[in-house]
Amino acid sequence: PASQTQPDRQNGLTDEQLRKLSQEADKVVAALRRRLSRAQLAGKLTVDRMKSFDAAVGRVYEFRHLDLDASVRDGKVMLSAVTGLNGGTVHQSLSFDLTDDEPVVGRETRVRDVIATENVRPQLSRYFPGNTVTGYFHRQESVTMPLEDLVAAAMDARYPLYPEGTAETVAVDGFVEGRAAPKFVTAIFPGLNLAKYKYRKMTAFAEYKPDGTAVNDMVFTGSTYDVYMEGQTDADNIGRYEIGVILLSAPQSPQWNHIYRQGRIPILNWKARIEDGKIHDEEVSYLWPTETLQVIFVKNNLFYRMWLAEQGGKH
Repeated sequence: PASQTQPDRQNGLTDEQLRKLSQEADKVVAALRRRLSRAQLAGKLTVDRMKSFDAAVGRVYEFRHLDLDASVRDGKVMLSAVTGLNGGTVHQSLSFDLTDDEPVVGRETRVRDVIATENVRPQLSRYFPGNTVTGYFHRQESVTMPLEDLVAAAMDARYPLYPEGTAETVAVDGFVEGRAAPKFVTAIFPGLNLAKYKYRKMTAFAEYKPDGTAVNDMVFTGSTYDVYMEGQTDADNIGRYEIGVILLSAPQSPQWNHIYRQGRIPILNWKARIEDGKIHDEEVSYLWPTETLQVIFVKNNLFYRMWLAEQGGKH
């Protein structure tokens, strides 16, 4: 389960500290507006090799062939960076308009074919605790956030920063560790091992909301059964998820199942606190037959899911 909050951020700030940070950030944005609203600037930086330390997970990353482009045109700021990492590529861009009354930053991230080596896995654990990727992964993310909040968070990492948008992550080869399925489940689904579930592919869909909630739906393709996890992690890093198997996975793509959720059989409900990419205070409960039937025939009813898709919603 993924959270959009930073695991190392413990919001120990008082209301007065939050107010002061917001005021200081507002001054910085005002200064940028005065200096750059009429500017015409452009620049490019190329670096053959660069090392970066991520204090949040205590790991060093080595980037190769970094190309950074930056421009300011009448208050419109654009930043774009492309680099190589672990055999793959990372592309990130930021844009905002200082002429707006309340500038909003748009951030686009594309990660392709990055090998999940030991130094990268802790970063993945921030999004997917208990999930170890052994192959490579892709990620596409598109989010927005107020510029003032981004500046305040840069001043103090404890300042709550809640980007709003969507993300999709695809991981090839890995395993998920969790609570073992009871005997009555393995009797119905022989070979299903939830204690250490190995998958060939994981496709994870995330929707980030402005209150700090991350709504997640993950589809795992395994050797015996396909598994799903759906639910949300709130701003306090409390995750609540439904976990089950997908019986009609063969003809479906993960994207189709994410939208229509056909063939899903719920097995258990899971709740835990997620901190530093690790799981704490785990609680597991198994569904009653009536609850299972409600999920299958009401929550995941095909006509209801089709109606939701028409309304532009997935939940």
